[in-house]
Amino acid sequence: MPARLSPSLAQTWPTANSRSSRAIFDAIFYVLRTGCPWRYLPANFPPWQTVFYHFRRLRIKGTWTLLLRALHRPRRERQGRHPDPSAESRDSQSVKTVEESSGICGYDAHKHIKGRKRHILVDTLGIPISIYVTPADTHDTRGARCLLAGLKFFVPRL
Repeated sequence: MPARLSPSLAQTWPTANSRSSRAIFDAIFYVLRTGCPWRYLPANFPPWQTVFYHFRRLRIKGTWTLLLRALHRPRRERQGRHPDPSAESRDSQSVKTVEESSGICGYDAHKHIKGRKRHILVDTLGIPISIYVTPADTHDTRGARCLLAGLKFFVPRL
């Protein structure tokens, strides 16, 4: 685990064994990169139940948001920019879901898609600032409000 991320994970990561935590993070990133279901995680990773448990725990505690923010400022500084962005760009995309999927689901009548809508807010370098998922029938203005909620403290110049 990189040294600059250790303070962000110190309170939320229960294990002291860096080898097992590395394997769990590798498995989480594999699922996120490939889009495979948790149950189809290859055998060279820890059991999918363990990986999903840690992913869910980190999501509920807000650790992913903390990690995103911890990596955002140094990346902007490396590019020679002010650490806090002053401009942003936002977009949304409707994505189909299957009948068996659980969770939020809606029908986007404009695009004729039943599923979810991904809302994303990025800075001028394309680095994500905020990401939010809603039912597909959610209007973009409501999604924008969800994206911007609570950002004033973290991104004061926006």
